[in-house]
Amino acid sequence: MVTLKKYEMTKAYQIIDEENFLTFCKDTIPSLKDFKLKINVFNESGVEIEYFPKEHHIGKSDKAWTHALFAIADLVSYACVLTRHPTAIPSVTTNMNANFFNTTHVCNVRANAKIQEHNEDFAHLTVDLVTFQGTPIAKITCNYLVVLP
Repeated sequence: MVTLKKYEMTKAYQIIDEENFLTFCKDTIPSLKDFKLKINVFNESGVEIEYFPKEHHIGKSDKAWTHALFAIADLVSYACVLTRHPTAIPSVTTNMNANFFNTTHVCNVRANAKIQEHNEDFAHLTVDLVTFQGTPIAKITCNYLVVLP
């Protein structure tokens, strides 16, 4: 028998902004709970978030590394949607496409997302993942179904 662990939010969220975005994500997405993240930019022109993997993983190869990169891309693109629609909390990713350029070793990552197309129920975004030195890691496109309350 398979049992699923149920995750419940520790508090109710009505609106998401720069002040509560990371707390909201860590509270609702269990895989992000231990991620060390910093928001640099959070506005309608785009979102930039820095991701700091655990120090003992830096420079090593890790089979789960691309999973972490997808999670960061999804996180930053979701933030971008929420800058336009702060109450669209139930919005969902409908598609992600990635081109990876360099993913062999774990490093600190800067993720930049920008909305390319947008309306009341759809958003198309691009995400650039780069090292802190500016070396491209991946270019990801995301489509979101925007769900307004």
